[in-house]
Amino acid sequence: MDYGAIADLIEYEKRDGFVHISNVTKSWVKNIRSHVSVGETRVAEVLKVDKGERTINLSLKDVTDTQIKRKMNQWKREKRTDKIIGKLAKDLEEDPEEAKEKIIPKLNEEYGEGYLAFEEASAKGEEALEDIEIPEKWKKKILEYSEENIKPPEVTIEGIFEISTLEGNGIEIIKKSMESVEQENVRMEYVSAPKYKIKITSSDYESAEEKLDEAKKKINEAMEGKGKVDFHRGK
Repeated sequence: MDYGAIADLIEYEKRDGFVHISNVTKSWVKNIRSHVSVGETRVAEVLKVDKGERTINLSLKDVTDTQIKRKMNQWKREKRTDKIIGKLAKDLEEDPEEAKEKIIPKLNEEYGEGYLAFEEASAKGEEALEDIEIPEKWKKKILEYSEENIKPPEVTIEGIFEISTLEGNGIEIIKKSMESVEQENVRMEYVSAPKYKIKITSSDYESAEEKLDEAKKKINEAMEGKGKVDFHRGK
């Protein structure tokens, strides 16, 4: 409409929201149809819920790119979980809709997000499903599917070490300090003197940060009394 748009809240059955034209974008809107289209999927912020009028006021203008990316990714993963459970239900000769109502809440209860159960099952096997209160045949089916189709999650963090020394054999000293931290999933790369990049991959940020702390400690120990070491995040 000229003064706003009605949106179906796809995560909440039979619920609509309203975006007033003033909340479509931060700039002046001459024609709302230049900013929203029928059938597109957008991420919105809830401004107000009027229970008496049963209206939900939404805003598009203050949602950041990071929030959009995170929410869209979450929504896509939820849709994929729904699709996977429906498929596995058919394999087990169960009603897909009943299975979704029975299994997905249990996965969410344990992991906060159903799709994480598949990723954890792929990475850790049976251990990942031990505490989930679902039938054993479902655990077996989820495990089989995860091992065949789901790639274990992986995160990457990077940073720059600035390493300098006035020692005569400085190049060799720095080289040894870099070699002291290299291991599986931890790589050091020369950028340009005195900068050296560290790249760490892991299954989660906590373990990646632990590896980074260990690398900092080893390099500082290797260079103690021989030079200067500074570290900062980034590429």
